[in-house]
Amino acid sequence: MKIKSTSLYLLVILLVIVAAVPAWAADAELQRTGRVVHVELAGGFYGILGDDGVKYQPTNLPHQYRKDGTLVKFIAWPREDMFTSVMWGKVIEIKTMENLNGSLSDAERTAIYLLGKRLEAFNQKDLVKLQDVDSQSKGLLPQQFMDWLGSYTNFTLRYVNIGSADSTTITGFCIYTRELPGSMDLKDGENIAALQFTLSRKRDGWKLTDSSAAGVEGLPQTLSGVKELARQKYGTDNLNTLWFQ
Repeated sequence: MKIKSTSLYLLVILLVIVAAVPAWAADAELQRTGRVVHVELAGGFYGILGDDGVKYQPTNLPHQYRKDGTLVKFIAWPREDMFTSVMWGKVIEIKTMENLNGSLSDAERTAIYLLGKRLEAFNQKDLVKLQDVDSQSKGLLPQQFMDWLGSYTNFTLRYVNIGSADSTTITGFCIYTRELPGSMDLKDGENIAALQFTLSRKRDGWKLTDSSAAGVEGLPQTLSGVKELARQKYGTDNLNTLWFQ
């Protein structure tokens, strides 16, 4: 009888703990970079213009970052359960935040974020995630997506160059690498790819709207050359982990 009572007591405690966890805690964390801005509405408040093109409205922006123009990287929870008197952007609760090195332009950060998410979708073989950032993939069927990827794995963004940029369109090219299963390492030149791209700002953020595998003149033809080019510009040769591990 005592054992049953103890088991019942533990079950009640477990149910209380589960019930106490807010619904938003189960939502996926956001990892973003962006610029803090002062919004002149309702007496004024601070928001974040994400490099993904989305406006974020933090409920708990730390005081040290409340300065217009501050570049930040942050991890946050979406708070779709919360509403404010002025719904300027997507409501979030900041988990961690740090200052961001300002050596890259807004357009470069946007391109690195978006193209990185595209390659992340390739690595995870996640068509839904791809369609969230790549408008060209909207009509793809799952099998077509897998055929498109072929046998390649471990897609890694190495370098991004911006050709032109304004408030609605960004063009340029990127260099990325990919591997074939069973290969011990990347052989120079074999798995290096260049992509010319156009990013367009939509209502729900920046999207890849046009791309071409056409060659770009003057690029390194070896993996070591690509890595050196990247390290000179970014201090790393893997843009997948430039801001977040």
